[in-house]
Amino acid sequence: MTSSLMRGRPRRARPQIPARVVQALVGGLVGLVWLVLPGMTVAADGGSAVVDFVMPVAALVTAVALAGFGFLRRRRRARGRTTPGGAPGPVAEPPVGELAERARVSLVEADDWVRVSGEELGFVAGRFGAGDVERVEPFARVLRDARAELDVALRMRWQYEGGVPQEAAARRHALAGIVGRCEEVGRLLDGQAAAFDQVRGLEAGLGGGLGHALVVAEGRFRELTGRASAAGTALVDLGERYGTSATAAVTGHAEQAKDRLVFATTRLNQARQSADLGEVDRAAARLRAAEGAIAQAATFVDGIERLAGDLARAMTMVPAALTGGEAEIAGAREAVVEPGSPYADIPPGEQRAPVVRADMPLADVREEPESPYSGIPPGKVRAPAVPADMPPAGVREEPESPYSGIPPGKVRAPAVPADMPPADVREEPESPYADIPPGKVRAPAVPADMPPADVREEPESPYADIPPGELRARVVRADIVLAGVREELVSGRPYDPLDVLRRIVRAVAPVAAGRAGVIPAAAVVCARGAVAGADDVVATHRAAVGGEARTRLAEARRLLASPAPGPRQRLIDLVTADTLAQQARDLAEQDIRVHGHPIEDPAPDISGLTGAVLGGILLGGEPKGGPPACFGGPRTRRRRGGSADA
Repeated sequence: MTSSLMRGRPRRARPQIPARVVQALVGGLVGLVWLVLPGMTVAADGGSAVVDFVMPVAALVTAVALAGFGFLRRRRRARGRTTPGGAPGPVAEPPVGELAERARVSLVEADDWVRVSGEELGFVAGRFGAGDVERVEPFARVLRDARAELDVALRMRWQYEGGVPQEAAARRHALAGIVGRCEEVGRLLDGQAAAFDQVRGLEAGLGGGLGHALVVAEGRFRELTGRASAAGTALVDLGERYGTSATAAVTGHAEQAKDRLVFATTRLNQARQSADLGEVDRAAARLRAAEGAIAQAATFVDGIERLAGDLARAMTMVPAALTGGEAEIAGAREAVVEPGSPYADIPPGEQRAPVVRADMPLADVREEPESPYSGIPPGKVRAPAVPADMPPAGVREEPESPYSGIPPGKVRAPAVPADMPPADVREEPESPYADIPPGKVRAPAVPADMPPADVREEPESPYADIPPGELRARVVRADIVLAGVREELVSGRPYDPLDVLRRIVRAVAPVAAGRAGVIPAAAVVCARGAVAGADDVVATHRAAVGGEARTRLAEARRLLASPAPGPRQRLIDLVTADTLAQQARDLAEQDIRVHGHPIEDPAPDISGLTGAVLGGILLGGEPKGGPPACFGGPRTRRRRGGSADA
């Protein structure tokens, strides 16, 4: 790729051969006059002397002027020369503000090139079908490469807006890199425009690619006409079921879809008429304009249908998300340390080890004097004391005793070995503590290298990086949000399930530790819907939307698609993607309001021309909207000319 900084280098000056020829002719003419004039003035009267004097002076002045003119031209050429024969002149760099504006414009244009090229490629793929993929694969590959360059440029712009890099020279280089990558996008698409037209074959007329393309476009048009009508009815039902706030994102989509279809109807009819008259170029331009309108009408209808599916999915997920959120909050609450606790200054996820004295030997034995058995050997049990005057085996009768049939005092004593002394103490050899003196407790073994009062971190704790006060505040806020959600659910009024799901996710995400898998799933639903909705606004109003909205949309799309190192980070990325997508949509709608009406004619727009120009279907600049946007970059996207007008 040619560096963007080299494109502004002055071109080498062409040889000034014509100027040298003119100088030689003038000099020869002056010399000829100098030789002939004296002979012509010999027979003259007394004024011949004056003539003889004036003419040489005039010739001398002319020669000096020509020599000075040639010297100045050679000097100017030497200053601008870049060859080893001359020192290169200094190249003035544009100001940073000018370069930043150029980068912003380049991003908007490159994004439009990629969007339009993908749109037209979709119609070509629809003509050939899945059985002839190799016909469109080269262009699909080029489009992927161009989109990859654009994604890098958008990522660089996002980092630039965030202050990365910080050095002035590096920031200038980053802006130049953005411009260079956008130029590479245009070069890739321009390089395939001619081959793309050859595959389409629109110039072959009705008997070739133009006829097939008209059939494909008319088929999609008829399909969309029925879907647009059904989408309008579905939008009314969604508003009644979930409330008007739930459908605010697609308000007006049904009307705008019909507006694009009106424009497509006009252009398709005109394309047929031009094809019948043999005006192939005009027919191809009008067909391309109709294709762009059909594609945008499909975007509006798809947005309504997608929102209906997202609302139904969110409705089923809200109870589970609420339960999962409560589980996450309960787990975080257990890790919260109360302000009066002696451990309030210890971050959660860290545990203080027991204090170990530096002079305590390993396996130290400490005596416990309060033990009442300190004088009894281990494994020995002292028999209870017996009064000396108690009769042996004296038995007193109790009515409920099972020995009531035996005379009192006549209970047989158990067999006792003859050699067993009275009140004998019997040893229990099976005791595991027989070798430890009574009253002694063995201390736990402590590693020799453990410092006293050591603090050991538990890396598996999900709250290790959150201060106790911050974690406590997050738990309180999440409790408040979930309490409000529960009140809204039991109120019986219609509610927006996507908005409720988004509130649960954003409240629980700061304290989530992966206990409930429904929270990340709910975050995916919210982020995916927000990204798709913002992309619809940009795609259908690309002539008005600026670079700030597109940059945020690209970053949101990247976060939504990229994997994260862990579940907690993935949840954070999803919430960020949702937020950026909503910001992108707000900025895009603001750009549309500022852009205003794109057509100067105040007459009512009954043909959908205004929407076609605002949507970038027609490139503007002419009373009838200008040429249609085509597959390609800056040099080829207007190649259909201005023949798409009515």
